Amino acid sequence: MSKEDIITDVSSWKKTSDKRLGTNSGVWLRHPKTPDSYMFKELDDKQAFIECFVSDLGTLLKIPVAEYRLATYDNKHGVITKNFIPNHFKFINGVELLKDEYGWLYSKNRFKANNINYSVGIELDKVLNSLKEYDLDSSFIKILFLKCLVGDLDIKNLENWGILKNRKSELCKIAPTFDNSISLGYELNSYDIQNFQNNNSAYANYLNRDTGILINNKFASFSGIFEHIAQRYYAEAGKCCIKTDSTLTANRSIPMLIIITNTLYVNI
Repeated sequence: MSKEDIITDVSSWKKTSDKRLGTNSGVWLRHPKTPDSYMFKELDDKQAFIECFVSDLGTLLKIPVAEYRLATYDNKHGVITKNFIPNHFKFINGVELLKDEYGWLYSKNRFKANNINYSVGIELDKVLNSLKEYDLDSSFIKILFLKCLVGDLDIKNLENWGILKNRKSELCKIAPTFDNSISLGYELNSYDIQNFQNNNSAYANYLNRDTGILINNKFASFSGIFEHIAQRYYAEAGKCCIKTDSTLTANRSIPMLIIITNTLYVNI
């Protein structure tokens, strides 16, 4: 398989807007042969690879996730993703769902340096309760599982998840997760990865750091989130293969996926 078969050049696609989706700005393009629109997002090579890897992993696990492909646009490297908002639907992100509790964190100037207080935690049960109103809290568990499975450092970001609401019938469904490119040890170097394989305490410390998610007013680790959702949503957790020993699930899966992902990235 050639490089051209893996990476799609979308430089010739018609630009329609620079609309933002989530925390990342991008260029919206029209597919030359279909009415579908796609967003090109510029990323470094490792982030682009991880975004596509998480997308394929989520699809394999039957978890709602946006589809990503490696792409180039005007000599820039990144990914493209198809617009996942169907006709007659609108996307309502977590900021809007939780605007009374956390809207102040996302002001109009939120992208200026030091504007967001990153020490503020997001209460997981408030997130789940906001979705329970639409009977979508159980559906969100699958997305939360994927984010924990890949160690998404942006897991507390309220802009990167939400619901799709029909403008006519009020029908609602969970939106696919997107913007997962700072997962799977993106910030780690080759020494860190090697250390994971030789030093059990190294990845234990990595896993046990807080995620910015609060459970019972305490910052939780990825394994702590696993445990919480396994207990509160036993049926949905079972569908995602979260066993009762969820700490063991997290402690084994995340380091293994980090090693696999970085090995694949280095060798392509």
